[in-house]
This record gives sequence, structure tokens and C-alpha cells, in this order.
Amino acid sequence: MKKFKFNFLKKPQVILVLLTLICAGTIWLSSMNQSVSAPLRTVAGIFVVPLQRGMNQIGTWFAEKNQERMSLDDVLSQKEQLQEQVAKLQAEQAQHANDNDEISRLRQLLNLKETYNTYPTVGATVIMKNSGNNWYRKFMIDKGTNDGLDVDMNVIATAGLVGIITDIGPNYAIVTSIIDEESKVSGMLRKTLDTCIVAGDMSAIQDGRLRLEYMSNNFNSDVDNTVVTSNVSEKFLPGIVIGKAVDVTLEDNKVTKTGYLVPAVDFEHLKDVLVITTKKQTLSDEELEKIQEQLIEPSTSEEEITQPSTEAAEEETEESTEEQTSAEESLQSSSETSSKQQSSQTSSQQSNGEESSESPVADSIQADFQAVPDEE
Repeated sequence: MKKFKFNFLKKPQVILVLLTLICAGTIWLSSMNQSVSAPLRTVAGIFVVPLQRGMNQIGTWFAEKNQERMSLDDVLSQKEQLQEQVAKLQAEQAQHANDNDEISRLRQLLNLKETYNTYPTVGATVIMKNSGNNWYRKFMIDKGTNDGLDVDMNVIATAGLVGIITDIGPNYAIVTSIIDEESKVSGMLRKTLDTCIVAGDMSAIQDGRLRLEYMSNNFNSDVDNTVVTSNVSEKFLPGIVIGKAVDVTLEDNKVTKTGYLVPAVDFEHLKDVLVITTKKQTLSDEELEKIQEQLIEPSTSEEEITQPSTEAAEEETEESTEEQTSAEESLQSSSETSSKQQSSQTSSQQSNGEESSESPVADSIQADFQAVPDEE
């Protein structure tokens, strides 16, 4: 026996007819008398109200979930926007930090240019350095002969001497810094003018120092330990700050001293430099004297010598005034006048004899300068 299948329920037309009949029956029941429809409404309330309440709860749950999903999407969108803003602000902050560093370096170079305004300079940027360590022992700058540079021109940065140009091309130059082991710079104390040699040392520079050599036992860094380039140097211009002398001690021979120098330049971080376009060999003696007067401070010994000489001149003026007064009084007596004339002749002969004697100061200074070895 074949089973009956409700295939007719699968047809949309049948379902539409059934729903229409249900709606019509519901309308008919609602139009019936109160006594007939009341039990039906009670039965409908028992089954329909819980179903309706459940449908409302389900709808409310879906609405809440949808609201939560929309809120989550908004939060994620806001998070992405905030992350973009944070990344943008971090990039701007990094750019501002770089700009501040650049401004600081340029301000230092400007101050350095004003300090050494006696020398004409050209700004340059370091584009390459020696490999093997972090120290700028030898490096390349982006200026060359096309910019008026030449070999043996001095290079300065931040607060003092960096080195000297040793090789050059049309658009580049190689600078050997003073920390190179082959570098030796003639230096002197800015106040006392005591001379020394600043020797490059890659071992000492690890502690931020260079060696000081060829110092006499009179080398006195207590007054001012600032070391500048000496006027006896063949290649380095005078008066450029090299650094500070420290740990100066007398050797066992009691004749010479040794010590160290803390350079004025940070040779581990170099970016912008100034090249002095004047070479030491091209300057005349008069130009060098003017530069020394502007950049090198007078020594303490010279100041001490100047004060007594001024006092002596004042004493001589007082003595001459007294002599004039005595000469006027001598007109009253010829004998006194003649005796004073004889005494004046004798004093003039003695002064002539003193003027004829030669002073050995120039010879001793020249000998000291010749004793200082030239830099290599």
C-alpha cells in the first residue's frame, strides 16, 4: 500500500490558500459574540502570548547583538584611526627631533664660524668614514676642488680642530683627523704659551683622550688648560682650539712632562664641518701676527711684566720732574750747576753703556721654537 504524501504542501499556492483561510477564520471568530469568542481568546492567550513574548525576547537579543556588533565595528574603526594618528604623531615627533638636532649642529657651526671669523670657511657634510670602528679617523666630505678646497686646508667642527685635508677630488675631499696615529699637531697653552705636541692615539681615544708629548718641566696647565694650535706649526693655522690638557705629570727624568688631552670635538659623531679655505703656507708674517692677536690670549707672564714696567716708567717720570726742579734751583749757584752737569754726563755714559749691551731673550725664544718638532 502506498503511503500518502503531502506533496501539495510544497506548492506556494496551497500555502497561500491555507493562510488566507486561517486569517478569514480568525476574522470570523472575532466577529462572533462575546460568549463564543471569549474561550477562544483565552486559549489563544495561553499559547500565543508566551510565543509572542519569546519572539520579542529573540528580537531584542538579535537587536542587542547587532548593536554590539556595530559598536565593536565602531571601536575597531576608531582604534585604526587612533593608531594612524599615533603613527603620524610619532613620525612628526621624530622629524622634529631631527630638525632640532640639525638646528643645534648648524647653530654650533655658526658660533664656530663667528669665533674664527678671521678665517674664511666653507661648510661641508660628512658622507663617508673609515670602516672598522665608530671613530672618524679618516672620512670623506661632499666638497672638493670645484668648491675652492685644496690639500692641507684645516677642518674644524662643533668646538675646535678636527683635522686636515690629505686627499681631494673635484667634488670630494678626504680628511685625516687628529686622532689618527700618524697625526702630530704642534700645540700650546692659550694662556702661558707653553708648547707641546698633540699625538693621535687610537687606543687612548677609546677613553676620549689623545696623548701630549714634548712638554718641558715648566709646562703649567693650572692657569688655563686650553690647548690651541701653535704658531710654529707648518700646516695648522694658529689659535684653533684642540682641547683640554689633563693628567699632566712630571717624568722620572725631571726634565719633561707627559699628559693627555680631551679633544674639543666628538670624533664619534661627526656630520657637518667647516673647512678653512686659507692655508698656513699662504699667510704672511703680518697676517699671522694679526691672527695671533685676535685668537690667542696674552700670557700671564707678559701681563705681569707689563705692570712693573709701567710702574718703572712712572718712577722715571717723577725722577725727571725732581731733576727739573733741582735744575731750576741750581741756577742760583754756579758751583752746584757744574757739579750737577758732571753727574748728568756720568749718568748718560752709563745709560749708553747699558743700551749697547745685547739682550739674549730673542735668541732663547728662537731656540725654544726650533726645539719643537714639526707635525708629520
